[in-house]
Amino acid sequence: MSPTYRLERIQRLPLPLDEWHPTEPPDPARAHPTQVHTLTMRVVYAEERYASLVREHPTFRGLYNVTAHPLGALQATVALDAPLVLRRRTDPMDRATV
Repeated sequence: MSPTYRLERIQRLPLPLDEWHPTEPPDPARAHPTQVHTLTMRVVYAEERYASLVREHPTFRGLYNVTAHPLGALQATVALDAPLVLRRRTDPMDRATV
């Protein structure tokens, strides 16, 4: 994709929103409800040709653990018209590297 590539999609997400980590599904028991005014969605991806390991998550069908280098990332941030409730993770997830 070129830097000017534009993709428009409608995302419908269940409320309250769950904060995800790329290697671990959300755990509502380890989350704190917080109102948010902006929402960032970041997708980290790997091209199949660079993957040295691809394994489906044992509990979540359709979620894969992948070891690959290099990784790519797509990110979008939107300001919301009204605040939403996010179940923010309380575990020591490093958001700077996600």
